[in-house]
Amino acid sequence: MSVGVPSFMIVGKGCLDEPPEDIVRSAIKQNPLLNTDYMGAKGCLLHITGELGLTLSDAAALAGALTQELDEKANVIWVARIRDDFEGKVRMMAIITGVRSV
Repeated sequence: MSVGVPSFMIVGKGCLDEPPEDIVRSAIKQNPLLNTDYMGAKGCLLHITGELGLTLSDAAALAGALTQELDEKANVIWVARIRDDFEGKVRMMAIITGVRSV
């Protein structure tokens, strides 16, 4: 997280059958007060939680959908976990740093 300030946090929720890009887009749009542009950000910590059917490929697709707009040399760390009570659901929480204020 030392790669730059300002930073911001987003949380997105969706269904496993939704396209990853839609989940990311909804997370970004959920905060209308967000006054930052994450394009070209320098770092990202991403935590993905999903149901028993969440595969590594699903998690990687969600991580890719979020990080494709970051700087190509951005330091991205992501993890995924399974929870029994997330039947059909997926949640992503990300802290993105090194963004621009707009």
